[in-house]
Amino acid sequence: MREHLQALAAAGINKARFSAKAASISQRGFLLLEGVRSPIGDNEYCWVDPATCRVLPPIGKITDFVAEIRPYTRDDGSSDFTLAIRHLEAP
Repeated sequence: MREHLQALAAAGINKARFSAKAASISQRGFLLLEGVRSPIGDNEYCWVDPATCRVLPPIGKITDFVAEIRPYTRDDGSSDFTLAIRHLEAP
């Protein structure tokens, strides 16, 4: 579980500003963000659905974004938290 996302959610914070490096684009067109920094901790990565963003940042650039912190259930039944990104800011 992503403890820092759980801590934010437990504190009643369901939306926050994050930053990360645009690392690559998958074959399906999803953007991989690495080194995601939250207000209270770091996360290894997150994926961005290109349908939710008007403009994707250039690969290698740091980008800021606002995201909702949402709980979800994995296929194996375990719980975790995810980021629902609504807007990436151009670098």
